Amino acid sequence: REDVSATFSDQVPNRFARFWVENLAAGSLKRFQLSKESAEDQAPSSDLALNLKTDERGWPVAATWTGMAKPLFLDGMGDFVSVKVNAFAPRWALQDIWNTGDATKREQLQQAKLEFVTAKPAGQTAVEETPHTHRYTQTLEHPRLQWATRRLEVWKRQPRARLTFRLNRVSSFDPELLGVVCALPCDGTLPRVSSGGMGFVPFQDQFPGTCRDYFGIDGWAHYATPEGHWLWVTRDAPLMTLDGPHPKSHLTGPPPRTGRLVSILYDNFWYTNFQGDSPGVMEFQFDLVWRKSIPGDREAESLADALVNEP
Repeated sequence: REDVSATFSDQVPNRFARFWVENLAAGSLKRFQLSKESAEDQAPSSDLALNLKTDERGWPVAATWTGMAKPLFLDGMGDFVSVKVNAFAPRWALQDIWNTGDATKREQLQQAKLEFVTAKPAGQTAVEETPHTHRYTQTLEHPRLQWATRRLEVWKRQPRARLTFRLNRVSSFDPELLGVVCALPCDGTLPRVSSGGMGFVPFQDQFPGTCRDYFGIDGWAHYATPEGHWLWVTRDAPLMTLDGPHPKSHLTGPPPRTGRLVSILYDNFWYTNFQGDSPGVMEFQFDLVWRKSIPGDREAESLADALVNEP
């Protein structure tokens, strides 16, 4: 074990201190001692430069670090989309879509009865800078939400970002689906996702006839490409889809934009034996990291655990 001593100053009363530990190796040990002397938070030097681009409202649309051929994420990162049913009896309409065996007729019903509504930015992005990250916070407007905020924290010296999405859902028993988008430069590649401690590839490692409109996972999605490896981690939302949402679609093959991950935050399209209304404040968090290589499931699982760990 590595034993490295360090001293930092008391930053607030009651001998409470906040400090940053950078790249703590697995199995290592570091000791810290509180000092009465004043000190400034000094960012460690690094040659891993960050090139970050934003849109006209200041929201990040791409971030690239030294050594990367493609950005960590694309325009659309943190977008929010809902699906509503435009019908007098919405659940009957959903059953009509589901029970339609002809794919062309089913698509026509979907186009006629389902409406996809994307949230709009409510103003400029608030920007904060810490010695180690950039934080971008933006308010969104959507007819199904009292309010919503998205915050993207981008690390300065490692290809990593964290998306935190908070929403206040307006109460309604009508069927609807809510999702948040994580746009990655990985179209043409299917991710390997975790389920029950084992990885599988959607659309490939599945029994015939099993659902492909969405997938239940327990933590992460790993894209292995010639330009590097992208690992996406979800803390709270176990349902995801690719290039979606795809309600009542009966997908049999991969959609075109396989790098567009959509995390399903809320979905009461199903017939259930419990109250189909969950209003109020909810928070969801997603982590994203790039590595030159992630050899396998064990390494992906270990990295995913480290990203969501709160020491």
